[in-house]
Amino acid sequence: MIPEFPNEVNGNPMTAVEMHTRDGSNLQWSFDPPIQQSRAMAAFGEMFSRLGLPEMPAFRLGEGDGIQFKQGSVDLRCTHQSGVLYVESAEASWVCRDARLKAHALAGFFRELMDMENPAVRDLMQRWGLSYRPRPVEGQ
Repeated sequence: MIPEFPNEVNGNPMTAVEMHTRDGSNLQWSFDPPIQQSRAMAAFGEMFSRLGLPEMPAFRLGEGDGIQFKQGSVDLRCTHQSGVLYVESAEASWVCRDARLKAHALAGFFRELMDMENPAVRDLMQRWGLSYRPRPVEGQ
């Protein structure tokens, strides 16, 4: 399943990826034609999962977008706001122990939050320009 990302990510296709190793060598892949960032990020997530890594290493969604995924957290920064969102295994997320734990926990949290149909929550999300739409799970 390809995750959905904001239009600025999907509208800014990936043209190359560079990886650095401890011994100083570099690996670079160039894409012609360019590929959609969300497809590339999904492929990297699958690759790290298959390598047996617990989570993807820290990466940024885009240059200067202020969102950085780290192991166990999501770092949020701009010139006006800053914070860290921590994600860990819990009662409702025990079924997902791999690199998708953040997606599982956040999607479940927002689904339950929206199911509350609380006007204060709806107003707060509207105030900050946030919305959430659950989608069917593949294979169900």
